[in-house]
Amino acid sequence: MQDRFGLALIAALVLKEVPFLLWNVAAQLRRVGQGAEVERALQIAASMGYSKRVAWARVLWPQLLPRLTLPLLAVWAYSFSVVDMALVLGPTRPPTLGVLAWQWLLDADDAMNRQGGAAALLLTVQVGAIAFIAACAWRIARPLLLRRWTRGDRSPARSHEVNALPTLATAIYAAVLASLAFASVAGVWNFPALWPAQWTLQAWTVALASTSTIGVTAGLALASAATGLVLAVAWMETTPARWDARAAPLLFAPMLVPGVLLAAGLYRMSLELGIDASLTGLWLAHSVYVAPYVMVALAPAYRGFDARYEQTAHALGRSHTAFLTQVKWPMLAAPLAAAFAVGFAVSVTQYLSTQFVGAGRHATLTTEALTLASGGQRDLTAAFALLQALLPALVFTAAWWIGRQQRRRIIA
Repeated sequence: MQDRFGLALIAALVLKEVPFLLWNVAAQLRRVGQGAEVERALQIAASMGYSKRVAWARVLWPQLLPRLTLPLLAVWAYSFSVVDMALVLGPTRPPTLGVLAWQWLLDADDAMNRQGGAAALLLTVQVGAIAFIAACAWRIARPLLLRRWTRGDRSPARSHEVNALPTLATAIYAAVLASLAFASVAGVWNFPALWPAQWTLQAWTVALASTSTIGVTAGLALASAATGLVLAVAWMETTPARWDARAAPLLFAPMLVPGVLLAAGLYRMSLELGIDASLTGLWLAHSVYVAPYVMVALAPAYRGFDARYEQTAHALGRSHTAFLTQVKWPMLAAPLAAAFAVGFAVSVTQYLSTQFVGAGRHATLTTEALTLASGGQRDLTAAFALLQALLPALVFTAAWWIGRQQRRRIIA
């Protein structure tokens, strides 16, 4: 049973993090090739006898992998110390170290609190140690990979290359959403019946009536995503290059530090500032988590912006403010919207920071879904889980629409 719990947790983490990594790949491609150059590279590789799959593996991925270091480290740190998913998938199983640290930090006994802090620090040391080992392994393997990427052999010609992975992944995500939708309207379902005895919308009635929970979730996500976007743009516009390189570790620390340790630190800080159990404290806590993710999503396109546009604007007598508001930001509307969507999604999924800093007084869709999952209310849990997925989906859809409209204007 423990093996099944471990496999289920790994599978859930993979399914959760794949969209984030794909979104970062799309963001990096804007810097690597701006679409047209990517297609041109694939066409040149095809004219030299390489299949599209080999061209991706030997031309594009070697450029992308070094730039995906931070997203991969963020995924690793989150997966190593995840609490919410472990509570849902295995509440009665032997807990992970992250769950133990969380439970000890919530204990009223000072000794247990110190034990929880020590466990959180141990998680941090483990994350850093394994990241260091991975970096050393990459240094060792890189020469071998370079020889493989540049050896020049062609793969056997294939008339039709079909990659089933995108189709399979789409089918899995669709099946998960369909299962949640099914469970949310299934009423009485007695064993061993293969079909529910009745259907009901009671769970949706209760979920949609929780306007305060939905409002707090959406409001915090909008505020923290906007804050993260403003901070990211201000950083990239005002920070000198040498400072940017030196301060990067501090900037991305919230992504790389295990969530239990960071949430505990934010809680202590909120107590000192007197903003614990307040929406202001939750907004600041969510913004700390959101800002690095927004930075990672926005930086490739923003830093890859052609500087000649600014030179041309200044040559025409336009101020820097006019250049930003009339040229640069409109041209970067799609990356800005995409980064905002990433920040919104990160805020919606916050559990530890909401529980610690909010002191349990402000419910969000995530905290409600976790509470209901431990209570055995299948239909209500499914309804809240779908609502939790729906809010980011709406924002990502809006970001996709903005990008599509921008591409249409460029083509026109």
